[in-house]
Amino acid sequence: MALSWRNSFLIVLAVKVVSGCGVARFEVDIGYDCGNLNHKAISASEFPSDFPGTTKLTLGMWFKINLPSTDSFQDPFTLFVLKKDDSSTEPAVYFQSTFPSVYILHVFSGSMTSPIWPQQNGRWYFGIESCNLDSGDKCIFRIVDPTVSTVAALIAFSDLVSFVHTASPYDNSYFLHFGGDSPDYTVSCTSIWKPFMITHYSVPDDSTAISLAFGIVPLSTYNFTLQPYQVYQNLFHFADDTSVLQSSNDPGLFWSTNKQAYPSLPNYSSSQQTFTAIKWPHRFINSNGVISFSMRIKLYLQTSSSDTCSVYWIIRRYNIVGEQIFGFGIRAATGEAVIEFPGDSQTDSVYPFTLGGGIGWRELYLSCQGQWLTRTICTVIKFDNAHLPIVLFLSSTGYSSRESSNDILLLGAGVSPWDPPSATQECGSISIISLAIGLGAGLYPLSNCFGGCLIRAGGPDSECYVQDTPSANVACSSQTYMVSGIRDCNPCPLGCADCVITDSTTYAVQCTSCSQNFTLLSASGICGCIGSYYFNIDPVTNKGQCISKQEISASVKSAKPADLTFNFTTSSNSFCSSSQTDIVLPLIAVYLQGVLLKSNTDYILTSPAADLISVKLVSKAHVAMNSILLLDFTEYNQVEGLPTIMNPSNAIYKFPEIYYYQDPPTIQTLNDMGHYTAIGNAVGMASISSFAILSGGLSGAAVFLLDAIGELEMYKYLNVNFPKNFVAFYEGLYSASVLPNVYSYLNENDSVATSNYYKFQDWETPVLFIERYGDGFIKQNIAFVLAILTWIPYKLCLQNNNRPNKILKGIHYTFRWNMLVSYFIGDFTPFIVQITLQFKEVPFATSDRYTIFSTSVAVIVLVTYVLILGVGIYQINRKRLEVPRYMKQARRKLKEKIEKDKYPESLEVFTESLKDDSLFDKNFLLLTKLEDIILSLNYIFMQEMPLAQCYIYTLVTGFWLLMVLIGKPFTSRSTFLAFVFNGSVKLILGLFAVVLVTNDSADFLTPDMGLLVGSVMIWIVIGTLGINTLFAGFLLLYYIYEVIKKRQERMKKKMAPERQKQKRRASPANESEMALEGPSNSNSTISNVKYSNSELISSNVSFQRTRPTEQLCLD
Repeated sequence: MALSWRNSFLIVLAVKVVSGCGVARFEVDIGYDCGNLNHKAISASEFPSDFPGTTKLTLGMWFKINLPSTDSFQDPFTLFVLKKDDSSTEPAVYFQSTFPSVYILHVFSGSMTSPIWPQQNGRWYFGIESCNLDSGDKCIFRIVDPTVSTVAALIAFSDLVSFVHTASPYDNSYFLHFGGDSPDYTVSCTSIWKPFMITHYSVPDDSTAISLAFGIVPLSTYNFTLQPYQVYQNLFHFADDTSVLQSSNDPGLFWSTNKQAYPSLPNYSSSQQTFTAIKWPHRFINSNGVISFSMRIKLYLQTSSSDTCSVYWIIRRYNIVGEQIFGFGIRAATGEAVIEFPGDSQTDSVYPFTLGGGIGWRELYLSCQGQWLTRTICTVIKFDNAHLPIVLFLSSTGYSSRESSNDILLLGAGVSPWDPPSATQECGSISIISLAIGLGAGLYPLSNCFGGCLIRAGGPDSECYVQDTPSANVACSSQTYMVSGIRDCNPCPLGCADCVITDSTTYAVQCTSCSQNFTLLSASGICGCIGSYYFNIDPVTNKGQCISKQEISASVKSAKPADLTFNFTTSSNSFCSSSQTDIVLPLIAVYLQGVLLKSNTDYILTSPAADLISVKLVSKAHVAMNSILLLDFTEYNQVEGLPTIMNPSNAIYKFPEIYYYQDPPTIQTLNDMGHYTAIGNAVGMASISSFAILSGGLSGAAVFLLDAIGELEMYKYLNVNFPKNFVAFYEGLYSASVLPNVYSYLNENDSVATSNYYKFQDWETPVLFIERYGDGFIKQNIAFVLAILTWIPYKLCLQNNNRPNKILKGIHYTFRWNMLVSYFIGDFTPFIVQITLQFKEVPFATSDRYTIFSTSVAVIVLVTYVLILGVGIYQINRKRLEVPRYMKQARRKLKEKIEKDKYPESLEVFTESLKDDSLFDKNFLLLTKLEDIILSLNYIFMQEMPLAQCYIYTLVTGFWLLMVLIGKPFTSRSTFLAFVFNGSVKLILGLFAVVLVTNDSADFLTPDMGLLVGSVMIWIVIGTLGINTLFAGFLLLYYIYEVIKKRQERMKKKMAPERQKQKRRASPANESEMALEGPSNSNSTISNVKYSNSELISSNVSFQRTRPTEQLCLD
């Protein structure tokens, strides 16, 4: 608490009164070294306005004498001087050192006394001068020493100076001086803090002087007042402080005009913590780090013989860990006032309360101050005995470290939020009608000093809460009322312009007229904001007011009727704040086909955003097409605290399609069926892939089977209201992938963006290609790597002028590029659909690396398809060198050119199983990709026209099926059967889609019939996947059988010459013949050899010296 000696400041606060006393508090904080010539002068313009002519005057201040430690300073020095120009002082107090004591020169006009006072140098004291010109013409100067240990010793000095005056000498030419007082005593040696002046008032006794030492200064830096009624659930009236309003005390929502009367005063002894606990972020410690606060409480305490508590607590402060760090109450056994700080508790035994059923309505004043003191001094004043203050000395050293901005004030004797419910005990009943709290000191109630406002909220709202009047029957200001016998001008309930008390015990009131825009409900005497008005607290005046509500409307933003999820949005404004949703949502009624639904039983209402209401119906039965879902806001419109009103008062959604109900066990069964079917499908895919690999990627049946499986998944993207059972089955069928999507690990985000586009949204389809088909794209990646790996040894053989053997050659042509092309063609439709969806919904300009990667891969895939289709068209349709077989000599000459010009084996996948009779036959595989492109674009761009979309799907599928049946482009019966079977299934499913989408508008299918259709579709899909799997397995086994059979035939042909030789060797005739004809046969054999001697020798050498790795390059 270091006092600044370099700078001083002076701020004056004057309180103007109508009559009686006037009080002015001067924010002075100055310090002068001994011999300092400076001084402060306060003019009469800053005194109370009734200073001229006053005959009673009181001056008070905290001071400290700054004498040196030796007897080196002997000059008189000034404490204060009130004088006019250079005339006599009226009054003044000077000091003169008689080290270590001082003479006190007490002066009024020409009279002076000079007693000795044994002061302690450097200690703070409170000095108060009180002059009475009406009775005895005397001034009494008292000094309060706050360092003593008893109340009796607080008055450390008292001196009276008498004088003779016929009239008041005071006028507007007076000045109040601190410091050097020229020309009499030109120096000072004191420090002054917080002086004040009271006009028309003199201190009657020592006790009052003690009270004024801690009841006038310092000036309160914040004011807080609690209104007495539970209107709007404990609404607090405040000046410049809104932080005490908790969300649970939000004034806008918790009270409406259906209440029949204003509630009576809350019982703060109850366990209702929402009433008793006030969030209290303000400190009881001032800027100097010491306790300095005051309270004025008007309460009613009712006790009972059955009470078991030891203290009737009035107010307590708890910190965030649940520790009580301050308490003020009354002992149940003795009636003594109790004040507690951490580590210290003090009670007053001098002036106890008389209990016995209670103390009735009492007005208490509490001030705890520690400025300049070694301890904290708390003064308790009963307003009916203001001249008998209760003074308690406490140690508060453990308080400051425990206080925080998260503390609460607990009113009454109820349990704290940290106490268990079992801690509740009988402890009387406490009601509080007025609670004023300030950091610093509040105005002390002065005896016989009336005409002013004792408690007034600061800031722009200066409403007076307590009148300082000689009589309790004075007129209060508007919107307040006074009860006979007390001085409280209690505010009327919110909205009242005038009110009357109906019960002086409970302070129940009724309004007789209302403020602007409020409406009086005469039966209950309540003023409320009804109709198109809402209640609001004006941010400038902090007063409640009725304001016209803003009209808003609610409409459907998005709906998923298949999931019974509906989002309603409100126009131009939010329908409530996030803190109000728990209160507002239950006010919205939900109807389905005119039947009122039960919240949390029939539906769940949430508010994901301030302008969004989400309704989730609980599935229990079918919902017919054109059924009406209605949200009724009638009760919502009656809430007084909401700034909006729904007009119209309801929002409607009409079901555009049937909702098919399936009970959860059935849904789970269908989902499981989908999972099991997916497993079978995975086996089929494996069979098809194996068949493709073993056949060198050349099987047309394998390519068309892969394509058919992908098309079957795309069927779900037709914008059709599929039956619930079919949807559940498809969710299980395509919910998981056999291969892991390793690319998904590149996603640095926690979530994956899903589509917002029609059916793609319903199926929660990811918008990024690599997220949706990264698992399938792995096949292409593996095939590409294998193509490179098999190309390397093949190329090395060619560079060494060697011919690759048949195994290496077969592997090379399988993976370059037949296998890769097969996989790309088989996944054509799903890939094109997903890439188109990504390009439609995801912007190219983005900083997300995962999106950039997916876009790059999508572009690569599209370029790859362009290359595959372009190369295929070129290779199939280009003119090649053809030489008839009968022209053997020409064929031998053109053998190398014919070999180079023939159709490449690495692309035989385009023509395998296809006839070569016409352009249609040769290009049929590529023509099917035209069908796939049409269907892919149909899935994406025809979502807004479901019927046209389904017709396009069905007609295109039927057209292609008809072309195959007429044109018969296949050489392989298996390929023909695979294509016709899957094309027929697509056609049947297309017809079902047309029926279902037509039903959405014509409504000719009952929900049960729709589920029957769904069941048929499920079994069609299961049958299709099963037959394809069996077909692929059959082809795989048949191909293996054919391979084994051909190998056995080659082995037989290879072994035939050897067997003939063995037979000839076994015959003697042959042996002799061979002996006789040996040379001739030898020559004949040599002459029939294809190769020249050099080639044969080279060949023999090659066979003899070939390393194992070189055997791959031998034919």
